[in-house]
Amino acid sequence: MLFFSLRNVLNRMSAPLLDFTRHVEILPAKVGADRLYPKHESGEIATLGRAFNTLITQLDKQKEEISKRETIYRTVVESSSDMVYWIS
Repeated sequence: MLFFSLRNVLNRMSAPLLDFTRHVEILPAKVGADRLYPKHESGEIATLGRAFNTLITQLDKQKEEISKRETIYRTVVESSSDMVYWIS
């Protein structure tokens, strides 16, 4: 009886961490807001989830900024050959 009681308690304690782990495992298949960890419980897992969401949000912003800069860079590079031609 003690074994089953301890097993039940430990399962309840580790369930939020297992849920977070499953979320991170399938993260590459997700896009947009689905990438954020939706459950906000109390304790360490909630803190971990908030930190994770902050990192994902910052990563998305950085990717967007890189994409914008890449577009600008490509435009400059493509236009520079025309300018070189006209100057020469």
